[in-house]
Amino acid sequence: MSASREETPLGRYLIYLGLVAFFGVGALSYNLLCLLTQWLPASKRRQRWSRRIMIALLKTFIAAIQIGGVGRVRFRGVREAIPSGPSLIVANHTGLLDALFLLTELQDVVCVFKSSLRRSPFFCGVIRENGFIANDEGLDLLHAMDEVLARGLPILVFPEGTRTEAPPLNDFKAGFALVARRAGVPVRTLIIRNSCGLLGKGGGLLRRYATPFEYTFTPGPVFQVEDGEKAVQFCERIESFYRKHLTKSDFATWQIQRANASK
Repeated sequence: MSASREETPLGRYLIYLGLVAFFGVGALSYNLLCLLTQWLPASKRRQRWSRRIMIALLKTFIAAIQIGGVGRVRFRGVREAIPSGPSLIVANHTGLLDALFLLTELQDVVCVFKSSLRRSPFFCGVIRENGFIANDEGLDLLHAMDEVLARGLPILVFPEGTRTEAPPLNDFKAGFALVARRAGVPVRTLIIRNSCGLLGKGGGLLRRYATPFEYTFTPGPVFQVEDGEKAVQFCERIESFYRKHLTKSDFATWQIQRANASK
């Protein structure tokens, strides 16, 4: 699908802008709640209720997207393919909403997030309240991931390190593979397709995206480190799977043009 401005009628674009405002107000309100509750004694019950509020807000946002005719979000057997328990969930990174949408299906997942979000007025409290992990902590990052897996929780990782800049895929970073190798946990793959490049790299909030868009999450195979396999080799094996199943046609025209212009 092409992502030119002409493809989105003005009325639908105004609905999209309304949804942006709706998301912003919800995110700010929830973030403020998280900042306030951090003065209370830490407890699993408090964190459970906080996570439930976040999931309810995200589900409401997805419903509003679909009711407003702006787009559809589809999870193709994700919950069934990814059971609870310690594992690494690996996905390509199409846009800023990837992890947020996915949290509505995998509600106990711990996200590895971009460290700059710790300064965001929309997410700084959310990150601390939910125990998410910053991606710039070096060995501390690996130890933090080990601790989460030891607690029996899954971790969501985007091995590209940032949103896809060069469709169909940025080079993978091997840190996740080292964690999987050390912890002996499976790597469960997810392919994300974001037909209009919604909030992809270089796409701002106010871009007139082609709508209605289709945002899909499709589970792939489960990978396990083989005997004697090095982390870099394991990473390359998983990256090869993604390169085989993603093509430039899975991306919006504006993303391809932007990537070509930067070469």
